Amino acid sequence: MPYHSAAIGVEWAVLSSETQVLYLALLRVAGGGWIGIGVAMMILLWIPYRRKEGWASGAIAAVGLIFYLPTLYATVLVTVNTPATAPWYGNVAAVASLLIGFALTRK
Repeated sequence: MPYHSAAIGVEWAVLSSETQVLYLALLRVAGGGWIGIGVAMMILLWIPYRRKEGWASGAIAAVGLIFYLPTLYATVLVTVNTPATAPWYGNVAAVASLLIGFALTRK
């Protein structure tokens, strides 16, 4: 991502192959987290939420916040401490959506 180069002040091609492998591994871990969160939320929505089980909306919010709050923190750290602007606003939108969704589903 362009902001990664801005954050470290080095272009991708200049990085050693070991460093490129490390960055790609970290990105794959993040991608796996997004896939895991998506699957977990889909299951929670498909089964307990549709059955109107009261705990489901709290579980959906908790699962999402467990992933998105640390992700928000990391992107804000990059934005504040480097010349790069990481995409923190998407994480803010996700956290806000989770909290609003949770609030709207409470009885």
